[in-house]
Order: sequence, then structure tokens, then C-alpha cells
Amino acid sequence: MLDNTMIIFLSDSSDNHHGSGMEWPYLIVGGGGGKLKLPGRYLRYPKYGETGCRTIGDWWTTLLNAYGNPIKYYGNEDLVLKQNGCSHAGPLEELFV
Repeated sequence: MLDNTMIIFLSDSSDNHHGSGMEWPYLIVGGGGGKLKLPGRYLRYPKYGETGCRTIGDWWTTLLNAYGNPIKYYGNEDLVLKQNGCSHAGPLEELFV
């Protein structure tokens, strides 16, 4: 039933009780039409500013690219990450089929 459906749940606030408010857990249910490798996976990326970190915009960029809108960034490019040598251009390639 959910083969061609994707339900995305995320909190309206990030983990700010003991942290900096930079961690946003997502729950993604469904197959999404087979365009992304989602089922049965748990992914944890490095924290903001660390090598290999990704942003929420990277997730939206990934969705848009998977469904036919090949953009490089969702929203504005993160200049702090760029200054620190962390590139977050383009989609999360590890999620593509």
C-alpha cells in the first residue's frame, strides 16, 4: 500500500534540551516509488560543522532531485559550512537507488 507513498515526520523543534538545537530526527515511512533507498535503514550524520555533516536542506534537495527537480541547494547555501570547508551541495547520493 505504501510502495508509491512517502510519509515524513519530524519534530517542529530540534534537540535543544541539552544541545544546540541542530539535530533534527526524521521518521520516513513508505517506499517513495522506489526512487530512494529508505526501508530498514537508520542513518546518523556527523554534527553540524564536522566533516561530512549534512543539513535539513540537503534532505529536501535529495527529495527534489529524486522526483525530477535537479537543484543544487534547497534554500540558501550555508556560508558557515562553506567557510569551514564542508560542502553540502547536491543531494544525499547514498540515498539514491
